[in-house]
Amino acid sequence: MNTKDSEPTIKTRRELYDYYEMQMNKAYREVLKARRLESDSTFIKTYMVEFDWGEEERKGGVDFLRKTLALTPTQHRKTLVMPTVHETDEDGFFSVDWLRKDKKLRVYFDTITDPDRRFWLAYSLSDANLLDAVMDRLAMSHSCFDRAWLWPDILKETQAMGEFRGVGLDYDYRAFESREEKGHRESTNYFKVQIWGGRETEEILNFITKKFEKKTVLSKVRLKYTTDGEYSGHFALEDIKYNGKFTARGTSFQTHQILVSNLRTRYSKIIKRLEENYIIRLNDVKGEESIEGNPIFFDLSRNPIENMDAFCDVVFAGTMPFRLWGVPFPMENEPNGRVVSAVDLHSGSKLFFEIYPDIISVYLYRGACGNSIARFFTNIQHRFSKLVLAEDNDGTQLF
Repeated sequence: MNTKDSEPTIKTRRELYDYYEMQMNKAYREVLKARRLESDSTFIKTYMVEFDWGEEERKGGVDFLRKTLALTPTQHRKTLVMPTVHETDEDGFFSVDWLRKDKKLRVYFDTITDPDRRFWLAYSLSDANLLDAVMDRLAMSHSCFDRAWLWPDILKETQAMGEFRGVGLDYDYRAFESREEKGHRESTNYFKVQIWGGRETEEILNFITKKFEKKTVLSKVRLKYTTDGEYSGHFALEDIKYNGKFTARGTSFQTHQILVSNLRTRYSKIIKRLEENYIIRLNDVKGEESIEGNPIFFDLSRNPIENMDAFCDVVFAGTMPFRLWGVPFPMENEPNGRVVSAVDLHSGSKLFFEIYPDIISVYLYRGACGNSIARFFTNIQHRFSKLVLAEDNDGTQLF
């Protein structure tokens, strides 16, 4: 039995993988034939998201997911959009439908293949623009939901696992400009480039990087990925975006899965390491209190903050992409410094910021989420400067 939009009824992961492999092959053949993607064909989209999915929430099952994945009203869209959530024959595997602009968006959520059930994978063939808007809206309106945030270096490392096929660059400083600066805007305060091709395009990238070092921020990488063993000879052509979105075509969905799972594992280890080593804890041992944990430092010395008020207004407005809310206060002995006790709108946890023009110190309180630091670091690079570094007390880079 088929759904109205002609997608087959999927009840198991194996059925989904087999169907998506067929769709990947179809999309790849169409591109080869027409040198462009036909309008009635779509690529596989896979989203890596973070989800706070505790034991109590799991007991809620479909009802909890339906409430949590609802699209809440916004200034531009006044209505609540409740999804239809279907269980499948396998634990932790759900199909979810939203109706947007008279189109049904279908997404399959795999909530269990991550051992911690924290980093979910969402798969879809639906309209990419509508899906992207849904994912952003979920991240902004639900505290338990967040995107994965892939900083430029981890994108570059992932691309090196396959054959280089191009990059996308995306830098947008405009939000940090003061009113006076907006009247004298440099043309490169907004900088977006896409370079698709083989190895020779790396020469173009190197040229641009030398000219605009702080603004050539990787937002997307394209690669041809292959593996040995069972799937030798098959491949996946991948676009990986900095907000955890994969777009794939090729000959093997399993090869795509291997790449996604590999990146998720590496990402998860880094996030958990941040939580283990840098959350400030107050311990009481035999009546003696001690503090454990270390702050995280963001080194801005190669590109200092010029307008502190504009910087804080953007970062702590409580909006996407930073999702931090707080009121900056001047430091007593440093007129150009600010302190901010902020709330992360993803986890509801507290973070304390000490902000100087050339360095930012961040203190994570108990319950803080390492994903918040990845989000802050990734978006500071895209919105402020690629030259920002994240370090610990010893000067070791954290990303």
